[in-house]
Amino acid sequence: MQELKKKLISIAEYHEIEQESGLKYEYHQGEIFAMAGGEPEHSLIATNISTILNTKLQGKGCIVGNSDLKVRLDDQDRTFYPDISIFCEPPIRSSKESIALTNPSMLVEVVSDTPKHTIEETSLTTTAEFLRLNVI
Repeated sequence: MQELKKKLISIAEYHEIEQESGLKYEYHQGEIFAMAGGEPEHSLIATNISTILNTKLQGKGCIVGNSDLKVRLDDQDRTFYPDISIFCEPPIRSSKESIALTNPSMLVEVVSDTPKHTIEETSLTTTAEFLRLNVI
């Protein structure tokens, strides 16, 4: 049986697709994944966590971003929109994507036990295995 090959795209093609569609996509080493809208519970949990973290980090020089803030890990060739990202150092913009920041201190992803989220958890776990985050 012949094995099907995935068509990998460049970061430039990814930018073009995201701009033309008006949708958010994650980019992982040449593959893209459309970001679906979340359930109301997901949004409420992420908002509550973000509020708590923002309150706890006041005066510590950290900024808290929501799922509209794009994070790019240049060394892993990955771009994604975590539910919450925290930056405790001056934010650094990616040289490959000027609207993405590259130096998160902490990432938070709200997940559930549905099959869709299991896939996202695997993706996030893979990212976390390679990402060294700073202690806040």
